[in-house]
Amino acid sequence: GVHGGYAFSFYKFDIRMQVGTYIGGQKGKGMFFMRPALRYHISKTVFAQIGLKTLNGGKADYIEYGIGFKPFSW
Repeated sequence: GVHGGYAFSFYKFDIRMQVGTYIGGQKGKGMFFMRPALRYHISKTVFAQIGLKTLNGGKADYIEYGIGFKPFSW
């Protein structure tokens, strides 16, 4: 898919909002999705995130969570 969004940052938290659409087959998920998420920066390169993926921008599809890293953070 393709998405655009923004992030509001304060202290070690980011509130992220993304809106996007699917490039390939939608497989019954609608034309577009919204994805609000909360990200916590554990260190300069490691973060934890929890978000909600929606169908057609309104109906909740699933909760996603994970830990990630930014390999090129200076």
